[in-house]
Amino acid sequence: MRNESNTSAGIGAPSLLMVLVVLSLGILSALTVMNARSEQRLSERSTAVSSAVYALYAEAEETVATLDTIAAECEAKAATEQEYMSLFQEMLPGDVTFRENMVYFTVTDGVRSVECTLQAVYGDEQRLIWKSRRLSAVTEEEWSY
Repeated sequence: MRNESNTSAGIGAPSLLMVLVVLSLGILSALTVMNARSEQRLSERSTAVSSAVYALYAEAEETVATLDTIAAECEAKAATEQEYMSLFQEMLPGDVTFRENMVYFTVTDGVRSVECTLQAVYGDEQRLIWKSRRLSAVTEEEWSY
């Protein structure tokens, strides 16, 4: 009888150990899948924010290109700096502000916005030169998840 009780205990322990190993592997795989889904949602959100900001930057660059075109037209029409500046100010789009040699405008998509500041200098070439240019967007709250 002693032999019979030893063999039954020897058979049950490896089976129990195997069940625990399989159970722990199952739990680890479930945790891995949950983490992967979380990372995917985070990357999708980050991609959406980045795409929206780049679209706003592209729109801001189009506005700067429009300002360059206006500056070139003013160069052809004006003879003096004062004529040039007044003509430039008259030709600006409605959403662009020009004061004290600074050009300001904001591009928005309703959720986020890009604020643009251009420092204009009337150069030796008898036209406006963008001495400095700053485009800023997205507050830190939008990037914190």
